[in-house]
Parts: sequence; structure tokens; C-alpha cells
Amino acid sequence: MGVTAFVRSNKGVTVTQEGEELLSFARMLLEQADIMQEHFGVGKKRVPKFCVSCQHYSFAVNAFVEVVKEYDADQYGFILRETQTGEIIDDVASGKSELGLLYLSESNETVLSSCCAKVSSCSRNCSLPHRMCSSTIRSQTGSASRSMN
Repeated sequence: MGVTAFVRSNKGVTVTQEGEELLSFARMLLEQADIMQEHFGVGKKRVPKFCVSCQHYSFAVNAFVEVVKEYDADQYGFILRETQTGEIIDDVASGKSELGLLYLSESNETVLSSCCAKVSSCSRNCSLPHRMCSSTIRSQTGSASRSMN
């Protein structure tokens, strides 16, 4: 493919920008292969999954724990991914996560809106992808509340 994924120096090995992209695509391919195996696998009962991607916020973890308590954890695959903002957006856009929680404030609104608009726009004329627009955490005067469009 002509991609330089790693660069070796006397200080060790580092991943290049192209390498990061290659690894990202490889992860997506492996995840898609797992999903296909789970869906089409012979003799296997498909376990529905509920994956949430979020930043490291205690309120998000606490809410996720409450959801897990509410449902039979043996019948569902619950996954909580604590990651960075860009990956949260990518996770929801690619279907890796069903829900993405973002902390939206005046200081990051422009950047988040721009990132989300690059993924795909919502048909309801908001700047977030359709799958994300009802799952944005908005900050208003220091308190977090759920924004429902």
C-alpha cells in the first residue's frame, strides 16, 4: 500500500500520521468482521449490544451503571468506551457506539460543531449527525443538562 506506519530512531519506534490512519482503518475492519461473525455466525445466538462512547465523566459512568442495573446484563452486551472527543464522534458515525456523550460548552461549541458537520449533517438542520443530535450533553451556566432537539 506504500504506507510508512512506523519510524525507527535511536529513541525507539513511533507511529506516523499515516500509521495512525492505517491502524484506525484496521480497527474498524476488525470490528466490522466481528460484527459480521456475530450476526451471521452459524449456531450462535446474537447478543444485542449497547455501546456508549464518552469522555471520562463520572456522571456518564454513573448513568451507564444505572442502565446496566435496569436490564439483564446476561442478555445484552454492555460496553462503555471512555475516549477522546474525535473518537466519540467517529464511534457513533460508524455505528461502533449507539450513543455518544459529549460535553458541549461555549468554549468548545464551534470546534465540536465543525467536527460533527464533517461526519454528516442531521436532516433537522442542526450541526450534529442525526444519530448524535439527541445525545449531546450541553453545559448551561456550569450545570449539565440533556439537549433534546
